[in-house]
Amino acid sequence: MSITVIINILSTLLLGVSNNAAQYIAAPTRSKIDEAHSWGAKFTYLIGIMGFHNLGYIAWKRTVLWVVLLCT
Repeated sequence: MSITVIINILSTLLLGVSNNAAQYIAAPTRSKIDEAHSWGAKFTYLIGIMGFHNLGYIAWKRTVLWVVLLCT
């Protein structure tokens, strides 16, 4: 019974950390937002939203890391 509790606690911690890191990775940087505003793009909907549509606006290394975190 105690091993089940330990596994549940560890899996909950892994889920929380992965979700937090994925949100941080998928968020556009301030310079990317300023760059998008300079050429007239409406970038404000990307802020604070973790989703596949953000992946086109971030570096490919961050996208790969986001997908790895998604798998966890």
